[in-house]
Parts: sequence; C-alpha cells; structure tokens
Amino acid sequence: MKAKFLLFLLYLPFLLSAQGSRKVPLEWGEVPFTKYYSLEVKDGSGKVVYARKTKKTLLLVDLQNGMYEYRVGAVNSLEQVGWSK
Repeated sequence: MKAKFLLFLLYLPFLLSAQGSRKVPLEWGEVPFTKYYSLEVKDGSGKVVYARKTKKTLLLVDLQNGMYEYRVGAVNSLEQVGWSK
C-alpha cells in the first residue's frame, strides 16, 4: 500500500520592530498523520538562525531585532518532508 501523507507548508516573512530581542510566537495548524514538524527560521541574509523538530504547533522563538522568514514542514512516518518555496 502506498504511504499517504499531508504536508502543511508555511513561508511567511515577518519583522521584529522592538529593540533587542524578544520571544516571537510561531504557530501553524495541525496536520493529520504527521509524525512531527520541522521549523526553520532564516535571517535577512538567508542564514538559518533557528531549526527545530517538534510535535507542537506553537513555538516561542527568541530572535534579535530584524527581518526573518520561516517555513514549516510536516514529516510523515517515512521521514518524508516537503518545504515551502
């Protein structure tokens, strides 16, 4: 039987306007049949500044003031994940 899985992909830029750093909530909807989620945050230059595997759909990420983008991938039981573009 062919394995089926759903991917929830998110790619959103966001801007921190507060001085210094702060905890930023990153949240996404639950995806059925997901083993875990992969979260990746990149700074304005494209450098990955935060990467984590989690079973939660809400994380508080401590980030410095600046421009960031993040993406989320749902990983299935075969460890397959797709990333947003």
